[in-house]
Amino acid sequence: MDIKTHVYVTVNGCEVAYQAISMDALRMSWGGIEKQYRERGEPLDPPTYEIVTGGGGKMQEPHDATTEKTPDEQAAWDAYQSAIRRLQDDKIAMQMKYILEDGLGTLQVPEDDSWMEKHTQRLIEIPTDPDKLREFYIVTEVLKTHDDVAGITLSIMLLSQEGKVNEVALETALESFRGYVGRKGIKRLINRQKQVETQQQVV
Repeated sequence: MDIKTHVYVTVNGCEVAYQAISMDALRMSWGGIEKQYRERGEPLDPPTYEIVTGGGGKMQEPHDATTEKTPDEQAAWDAYQSAIRRLQDDKIAMQMKYILEDGLGTLQVPEDDSWMEKHTQRLIEIPTDPDKLREFYIVTEVLKTHDDVAGITLSIMLLSQEGKVNEVALETALESFRGYVGRKGIKRLINRQKQVETQQQVV
């Protein structure tokens, strides 16, 4: 059976093979994270305030960033915002787990450990846990820049969602990376993006 291999080219010209991940499985993992949050009583729903309708009835409306709040409501709003931020961080961490383990599953630590020597000489403590060692290898030897991490992450996500990479989809997917990649960064990623389709014979 022939398997299509997709290749991302890093800023240093290193070609990194990647594959699509299961978006259905990722969404189920995200749902599991949110379930854990709710079971712990985390405030994932915005606090509400009471309004009086034209007919004299009362109803609850959710607060947003612009609504006036009492001190108690402000405290509840802050707690809600904190929970949402932590939830998003945990979802991104799970997404990266899928990318490292499934999307970059073919990228493994070399059997020859000579690559570690320079890090040891630079007084860096090399992880002994196999998973952490692999992550260390990836970010120090392969994906050395934020652009590389963002670029290959987006490439994997877009391939998984749409089977292709285009500018509009890339900009949308980059939303979670806007903390360190701006609009110029988007253009750099698009210009540098290289999709190489090769045929790998599986025995």
